[in-house]
Amino acid sequence: KLLDEERRVQDQRKSHFLSKEFVQAAPGPLFPHTWKDEFRIVFGRGSSVAKGGDKARGQNLKVSDVDGVALLKEKPSFDGKTEDGRHFRIYRRGALEARSIQLEGSEEEVGVVFEECPAAPPGPQ
Repeated sequence: KLLDEERRVQDQRKSHFLSKEFVQAAPGPLFPHTWKDEFRIVFGRGSSVAKGGDKARGQNLKVSDVDGVALLKEKPSFDGKTEDGRHFRIYRRGALEARSIQLEGSEEEVGVVFEECPAAPPGPQ
């Protein structure tokens, strides 16, 4: 029963991490509380910073068919580790974002690649 519960939590973590709803600055209750940023400096110019911050950014992501393996050569912009030794990583290059999961002692696997699309211009007021 305990193993079933642990497997369920692992599946929920994987599903949430690989979704557009995952926000690096606020990963949520499925992940260790140490993953939440206490302080962060964000640099940006004009429209490159989404109104609403990180949560609004997910609305501009679409799943891409780009092979994310090449992005694994980049330095991860996010590398969170759970108590069971799994690494959840995010790699970014330009408008592309690859998310990977690596079990302890296993190969790193790309779970999804997103492409950030420009935000729609605001409508007439």
